[in-house]
Amino acid sequence: MIDFARFKHIIYTTCRSLHATPSDWFVPDVTPNFYAVRIATRDAVFFVLCNHQEQWAYSRTFEPMRCTLDFVDQPAFSKTLYDLFGLRPLTTAELMADFCLQPELSVADVCYWQPQTMGDALFHWWD
Repeated sequence: MIDFARFKHIIYTTCRSLHATPSDWFVPDVTPNFYAVRIATRDAVFFVLCNHQEQWAYSRTFEPMRCTLDFVDQPAFSKTLYDLFGLRPLTTAELMADFCLQPELSVADVCYWQPQTMGDALFHWWD
C-alpha cells in the first residue's frame, strides 16, 4: 500500500525529469480511495491519481466532492514513470473497459455501488 511520502517522491522525481510542476495535492481521508495531484506541463494540465493498491491513472479533472473523473492518457508522463520507477499507469481503454471483479475489490461494495467500468471501480468515492 502506497503512502503519501512515497507518492510525493514519485511525483516530484517524475516532474523534475519532465520539467513539469505539481500542485494542489489531495490526500484521501475515507473517500476517495486515491491520492491526486495537479500537474502542469508546457503542453497540458492534468491530474495524476494513485489508489491504495498502487494503480495509477490520469484525469483531465479532479474535484474532491464531485465524484467524477475524466480519464486521459499521458504518454510522456507514463514513459517517465515506467523508466524511473517501473510503474505502468492504466490506459484510458483499460479504465473505460466494462467492469470485472478484481481480487482487491470488496464484493459487498461492488454489489452496493455497481460500478460500470474498471475506472469506476478502481478510483472511487465509496465509503
